[in-house]
Amino acid sequence: MVQSLNTKVDLTINATSFLGINEYGKIMIGDNAFEFYNDRDKRKFIQIPWEDVDYVIASVMFKGRWIPL
Repeated sequence: MVQSLNTKVDLTINATSFLGINEYGKIMIGDNAFEFYNDRDKRKFIQIPWEDVDYVIASVMFKGRWIPL
């Protein structure tokens, strides 16, 4: 099992990763990192420490409609 970089989690939400083939899992946003964990295969994960993040862009959908930011 992979060790989380976060000591405190602020948000956990269902998400889809679009790197290569679509993968479904959970995003965890915490005090030390942005993390994605695959629901089916625990070996597939993404961990990005906040020190490596310059800015964040997100696409927001609400009831099937895209909300421009």
